Amino acid sequence: MPEVSVIIPTYNERENIVELIPALARVLAGIDFEVVVVDDSSPDGTAEAARELAKQYPVQVIVRKERGLAGAVIEGIRHARGKYCIVMDADFQHPPEVIPKILQQLRQGYQVVVASRYIKGGSTEKWSFTRKFISKTATFLAHFLFPETKNVQDIMSGFFGFETELVKNKLDQLNPLGYKILLEILVKCKPEKVCEVPYSFKERKHGKSKLGAKVMLDYLRHLARLSKHSRNYLPKFLAVGATGALVNFCVYNLVLHLLGITRLSIILAWLCGVEAGILTNFTLHEHWTFAPEQLSKSKKSVALRCLAYHLSNIGYILLTSATAAAVTWVLGKRPLLAWLAAIIVGITWNYCVARKIIWHKKRLGKY
Repeated sequence: MPEVSVIIPTYNERENIVELIPALARVLAGIDFEVVVVDDSSPDGTAEAARELAKQYPVQVIVRKERGLAGAVIEGIRHARGKYCIVMDADFQHPPEVIPKILQQLRQGYQVVVASRYIKGGSTEKWSFTRKFISKTATFLAHFLFPETKNVQDIMSGFFGFETELVKNKLDQLNPLGYKILLEILVKCKPEKVCEVPYSFKERKHGKSKLGAKVMLDYLRHLARLSKHSRNYLPKFLAVGATGALVNFCVYNLVLHLLGITRLSIILAWLCGVEAGILTNFTLHEHWTFAPEQLSKSKKSVALRCLAYHLSNIGYILLTSATAAAVTWVLGKRPLLAWLAAIIVGITWNYCVARKIIWHKKRLGKY
């Protein structure tokens, strides 16, 4: 059995793969290794080139009809025979020379080792401001929704290693969407020991980058789907609250636009905006935030929770108004402080009522 399996998902990477496999053999000289090439039926002959190299190097070649990097990685893990797996791209953006550093940390007992661009010693060469911004934003969203990942600076990395058994034991539960499988592994496999090693992200040697709008949309969909499994409700609760506020604002302005600005229309627009925000929040909480609770979906149960959520929002209005008034009474005219105190008290109220009463299995959730 080899010590390490290097998994390389490919699509139209013939020019790169014929250089990468010999480079891996040089870097891993003296180490029992295998290369697992998982090709998505590339029309450029990537699989054929890899099979030719298999006559000289320890290479498995798997050809799939499906498309998708994450799915290819999972297929590679399924066929991997090594004690450890290392996932990397074929285009030399992930330097083979970093693999011994990853392997060293795995040997020392770390269950997942991430090659990182964002710790000391790492870098991103020739990245535009836009690409850096997108990467940092994606990392922030992952840390916000999954606090258990906050110690991993480069959550978007596609270059990482792990104990094979850790992931194989949960392989049937992995269902990533798009390119980012590391996040899926960290959230679902729950490794106890994780570390990062620095590397400099290179420009691809041959071919075109596959990064595009679809990749970014897939990542957002992946976050939403993966977060359904998380019982860390507060980040999702806050995200839903922000969404509801946006819906409230849009409906408020839409009604004013349709009716014109009068005293009556302002009141009506405000009521419509509030109700739209409440219904948006309720729907998202029901199907996303508290989905892991697996509460009854009978009409009676959903209607009861919806009514309770409306009542809790009446409590929110009364409580925030009282808080703002109290702060103003005690501290004088400090509108920003009064607003901030009211928001903190209101969010705490809404979250506690939602978590402990409305979407609680032993209370309203049991009907």
